[in-house]
Amino acid sequence: MRRIITLILALMLLLAAVSCGKSTPPIPCREILLAMADAEPSLPAGRFYSLSAAEGESEYLSDSLLRALYGEHGAVEGWLDCALYLSVSERPCELAVILCRDHDTASDTARLFGARLGAIRITVTDPDYGRIVTDAKVTVLGNYVLFLVSSDSEAVLQAAKDVIRGSR
Repeated sequence: MRRIITLILALMLLLAAVSCGKSTPPIPCREILLAMADAEPSLPAGRFYSLSAAEGESEYLSDSLLRALYGEHGAVEGWLDCALYLSVSERPCELAVILCRDHDTASDTARLFGARLGAIRITVTDPDYGRIVTDAKVTVLGNYVLFLVSSDSEAVLQAAKDVIRGSR
């Protein structure tokens, strides 16, 4: 009887060790982006783009659009997933979620978004939108990089954090 109990305990410990070694799959960037868009109090007309969309689909994110937004940069090669929302109205609103393969790529991507934010701040001259670009954020959460040009960046950031932390 002792042997059976010892064997059962050993198997339970082995099972626990194996299950602890498994990591949860990353949350798709599109899922995080949709939560962010839902948190935006007045989402202007715009379009969603996703790295996982196939050419010909409405959400297809082309290399030319990536280059137009972020320039030629090697960090893009380290992106595992990406989802964007771009306003097509005059009101600035740009949301992006990037899942990077490692911390170095996330840091490079954050710098890339910092440059993008600088360009947006220079081009937005309408005083009605000044607060939106002033309050814009670039945030790194683990290997996710978030870019928020929003009328309520804090609420949008919190929505992203809730999704990222809620499923772990």
